Amino acid sequence: SFLYARGSAERDRFRDISRRATLGAGYGRQLIQTERTALSVRAGPEVISVRRLAGEDDTSPALGWGLNFSHRLDTLSAELFHDQRGFRTLGGDAQLSLRSRSGLRVPLASGLTASLQVNLDWDDDTGAARGGTDTAWLIGLGYAW
Repeated sequence: SFLYARGSAERDRFRDISRRATLGAGYGRQLIQTERTALSVRAGPEVISVRRLAGEDDTSPALGWGLNFSHRLDTLSAELFHDQRGFRTLGGDAQLSLRSRSGLRVPLASGLTASLQVNLDWDDDTGAARGGTDTAWLIGLGYAW
């Protein structure tokens, strides 16, 4: 079990967001921790503050959560990973937001890693000027120590 604190800030002019700031804390639990697999979950209260480019600004209490999973495969010592976090505002105009990062990481040599990752961001903000889903595919090189 663990306690956590979380904060974030983002801007998305296509969704009429000048700034969305998130601040929260909560309780988490490591459900699985082995040499090959790790799984943890967390949840707690948050405050979401949204400043709009045009339209009404809003500050709301929310329930935030997160899930972090990784599993090492025997093949090439590759690692599958998934990190998801989200929040649901509480009150009259409840909104749901999800952010997930999933992929495959493969060690190359001397700490270098290659990765294939998909990022999925989803908001149920019906006032958005475009759809609520953003998807990005990433191919990367990294270093692990």
